[in-house]
Amino acid sequence: MSCDGGRFATNSRSDMGGGLQQLQLSRATSCNKCPNGFYSKSAAISCQACIPGRSSGDGSTNCSLCGVGKYSLFAAPLCSDCAPGTYSNIRGQVTCNQCDGNSQSIPGSCVCDRCDKGYYYFNGACATCPHGTNCTSEDVTLEYLPIKKSYWRASSQSTKIRKCTLKGACNGGLNFSSFGDGYCAEGYSGE
Repeated sequence: MSCDGGRFATNSRSDMGGGLQQLQLSRATSCNKCPNGFYSKSAAISCQACIPGRSSGDGSTNCSLCGVGKYSLFAAPLCSDCAPGTYSNIRGQVTCNQCDGNSQSIPGSCVCDRCDKGYYYFNGACATCPHGTNCTSEDVTLEYLPIKKSYWRASSQSTKIRKCTLKGACNGGLNFSSFGDGYCAEGYSGE
């Protein structure tokens, strides 16, 4: 008896251990699906376990690579999400990488793009918040860098924080417009 892919030949009278035993095809009496985490090609007498970094559902003809943000161990039915504080930026990973320094991640992440208090996310890493900013919360980005009162910056992509030269002219905050006017008190404008 020959079985289609994703199935393996068994002898129902001597099926030991879930049907994963070796068997001669001429003695096969039935075909069973390969279980989760295993696969087979056609005419198989046994199923092969998925190698780490891959997974499969029952009746599979191959194992699929785990996507970014995921990993798997030997004979995995599913790829698991990377835990918070870890990431996987390459497909087919066996483990997830630990986030460095002052960065964090959410479950299933392919990057560590969340920063601890006092840091902001910029160019793929967490940088110390510059003088004149108020980074008292987590997950601050360059675009939404909170500017303190009496300071301003020219654009949402600027890392240069400037001290206001006129007392009371700069409100700070997250609001910006061209030339930093969004940080200015009424009646004032940037540069």
